[in-house]
Amino acid sequence: MESAKFKQLANKKVIVTGGAGFIGSHLCEELVHLGAEVHSVDNFSSGKEINIQFLKGHSNFYSHDVDITNKEALDQIMQGVDIVFNNAASKKNICLMDPHRDLEVNAGGTLNLLELSMKHSVKKFIHASTGSVYGEPYIFPTTESHPYNPVSYYGVSKLAGERYVNTFNHLYGLNTTILRYFHVYGPRQESNEFGGVVSIFLRNILEKKDLTIFGDG
Repeated sequence: MESAKFKQLANKKVIVTGGAGFIGSHLCEELVHLGAEVHSVDNFSSGKEINIQFLKGHSNFYSHDVDITNKEALDQIMQGVDIVFNNAASKKNICLMDPHRDLEVNAGGTLNLLELSMKHSVKKFIHASTGSVYGEPYIFPTTESHPYNPVSYYGVSKLAGERYVNTFNHLYGLNTTILRYFHVYGPRQESNEFGGVVSIFLRNILEKKDLTIFGDG
């Protein structure tokens, strides 16, 4: 992220929802490095304080313990924001236990952010989605044009969030980008049963356990 385009982020006010999570914390770190005024928004239901603790000494980093379903609290933070990076989402185990909460966060929370982005004239909205919107792909290699067929609550709610993002782009001209992540891995990632496959395999290797592959992998 050292190109001239990314250097234009200097002095921009940006919000990173899910900023204390695995991906969000790395994004916050890089944006602080680039000179942006970074506001992490996280309710710490899955994000961890330790992931952003080292950033709290920076004068251009701010942490807000806020749930994206709390529109009133978001409204106060969104004033003067240039760019929104929406990385907040329900954990997959929450999706299984409470699909209503899953929908409230992944779709309703995204809708809150989109409405407030219009209200506060946000210049760019970048939305983190997931390969789960494809369900069980039957075309390989799988491209973005593969038909959607989510087979999990998580995939359904994330696809709903995508649809809201696309609709705001179509109806109001909001400048949006959707990123569908597949098997992201790296430091700060959880290695429990709901972590990424790479981190799970590495944990099992270190613990001298078998690597379990479901189906044909």
